[in-house]
Amino acid sequence: MRGRVEETKIEPKTSYSNTMLFYQLSQKFKILGPYVKVNSGLESVKIGNPGPRLVARWSPPPESCYKINFDAALFDHLGSAGIGVVVRDHRGEVMAALSQKIALPQSVALAEARAAHRAITFAQEMSFFHIQVEGDCLGVIRALQSQGQCKTLYGHVIDDARRLGYALHSCQFFHVGRGGNKLAHELARRAVLSADTDVWVEDLPDDLDAVFRSDFY
Repeated sequence: MRGRVEETKIEPKTSYSNTMLFYQLSQKFKILGPYVKVNSGLESVKIGNPGPRLVARWSPPPESCYKINFDAALFDHLGSAGIGVVVRDHRGEVMAALSQKIALPQSVALAEARAAHRAITFAQEMSFFHIQVEGDCLGVIRALQSQGQCKTLYGHVIDDARRLGYALHSCQFFHVGRGGNKLAHELARRAVLSADTDVWVEDLPDDLDAVFRSDFY
């Protein structure tokens, strides 16, 4: 005679792995709302949409100094490149700007290093002795900020730029995202129109007015 088998009622459970699989699929197919609370059986996990991506913006320097933004643009089809430099005060007003065409460097990094170097020599020429130098090429900025000899293919440019910076009353180097370097970028691109070098003092070409104003809105 067989023994009586007792029925056991099994309560449904939501496994942690199944819950996470549901979350991953729902994220993929965008079926989650802006806020969902998932019960994993272990703990409650709050899931929300990520916040908006921060966009880099130009920011003014302290009242005691000037900010100099620089950038480079390559014109491979012409065998040349452009350097853009703009000097602004704590109110954001343009003190001076430069757009210069140069021979095509061997690399983008070398072009950016030469733009940084030109930013410092331009500051000297225009008698700005307390400066913040800002660009969007992180490798070049880190090289300028570092101590000791720069052992890169463009190290000789970096070393000389730092030497020139030390000769000023104060010179600091900062990195900024491309959104905070738009005016220098457009000045670099504009060099394709230049025979050599264009300089503006307390002014900008009319075609860059909208770019200038966008830094304040």
